[in-house]
Amino acid sequence: MKQVNIHPHAIEELACKLIGIDYEEIGVDTSLIEEELDEKFDVDLDELKVLIDHLIPLIQIGRSPLTDILYKGFGDNGVMIVKAEV
Repeated sequence: MKQVNIHPHAIEELACKLIGIDYEEIGVDTSLIEEELDEKFDVDLDELKVLIDHLIPLIQIGRSPLTDILYKGFGDNGVMIVKAEV
């Protein structure tokens, strides 16, 4: 799996969104992010980066040919695996 070129601060900011912490308020100390990630998801920032590397190539947006509904989600070869209406 090819790694996606994502800045570490972007990973930290995404982590904050997932755990409900204001990224601008914590400053440069990532220990609070690490603690909350571990408590909520049992992962650290490095493991979150690996998950993101695997998920980003699977992101798709597509319209159902049957219902004409626009979906976003994760899929492969044009087939949605997990989707939500946009």
